[in-house]
Amino acid sequence: MHIDHSKLVELLTDASGIEKDKVEEQLSELVAEIQEAIAEGDAYEVDGLGVFSGIGNNVIFIPADELATEINYKYVGMEPIELESGSVSDEDSTEDDPEIATDSDSGDEDDPFGGLLDDEDGDDEVEDPDASFSLDVPTQDEGEE
Repeated sequence: MHIDHSKLVELLTDASGIEKDKVEEQLSELVAEIQEAIAEGDAYEVDGLGVFSGIGNNVIFIPADELATEINYKYVGMEPIELESGSVSDEDSTEDDPEIATDSDSGDEDDPFGGLLDDEDGDDEVEDPDASFSLDVPTQDEGEE
């Protein structure tokens, strides 16, 4: 995600309640300090945010553990899945897989619950529950022995 300067100022103003001009001033001072540290070959750490450092002409940002956890909260505990490049194309993804329904499928054939509520013989009679299920419960006389 990319946030430009004006959006960052807006977010900081909303979150902190500090006036926009003051936020812009403090943000400019922070950026100047980071640039100075990198120019001297040092890294600049902001507690709770992360570390800014320079490699060549590039600025590298390494987020603090707290920030990384917050940003990646919904992915915590998951492992990445590496895909082979070109292994799946849009055309191949649904053609060979019968489990994936398309618009032309009726959907009735693959319904795992289809027919469960249908009454095959048309009778609405309730079967004798004792005929299909029995439970051995000790009587009082058997339990006292």
